[in-house]
Amino acid sequence: MEQPKFERRISPSPELEKKDREGLREIIFQQLVQSKILEHFHDELDDADIPAEALNEISSTFYSLSEDNKRAVLAIPAQLRPALFTKYAERIRKGELSGTGVVFDILEKAQKYGFTIGFHLSPRDIRADKDGSWVVKGTEPDHRHDDLPMAYYSMDYAHRYLKKPAQFLYVVRSEVGETSSHYRDNDASWGHASSLSIVDKIDMKALEEEMNERSALMDKAMGGQKKEGDAGAPPPIS
Repeated sequence: MEQPKFERRISPSPELEKKDREGLREIIFQQLVQSKILEHFHDELDDADIPAEALNEISSTFYSLSEDNKRAVLAIPAQLRPALFTKYAERIRKGELSGTGVVFDILEKAQKYGFTIGFHLSPRDIRADKDGSWVVKGTEPDHRHDDLPMAYYSMDYAHRYLKKPAQFLYVVRSEVGETSSHYRDNDASWGHASSLSIVDKIDMKALEEEMNERSALMDKAMGGQKKEGDAGAPPPIS
């Protein structure tokens, strides 16, 4: 029997009418990234033998969360997910936890430590080490930290690093808690640390093309009736 999957979609938002075109592009970016991470989440949950009913609960509970809480739940490093999901599967089978409980357990831990997702652009195809760790290692000396090498990330699409060409978008775990080893820059749109745990890797060129397609579909759906600065809800992903 085929296991249910996370529904791959872009959800309409009541705030869209107030967003300009760049704001809409930010929303498309965030939701496309989420959908790509969730595809890997589903495969790993399936591999952990999460029961179908619990998997449905996980999906529906996730989509009921606020955007900030969704990002917190997604901030599980890729190297930790298989073992973590296996433990959740065992607790579900023992009747100790429901699918909804899984989501809120992840969220509670993420909020405790201030975990969320950030975005690191790089031309390098970073592979996992032999011990399974998959991280972005700092390479740029930072004078604020005695020239120790740091790795940097943005908190959104608008503040992504554009000064160097980059093929890969690494979704990383950002840590914004008070006890975090991460540092916040300027208006908190950026962060940095000596190394960054990788949540997922995405081909940036392909993602930009998909974003352009989404924007074009939106323009077609609006029939050119709105001005450039207006935004409507993007059509759902099929």
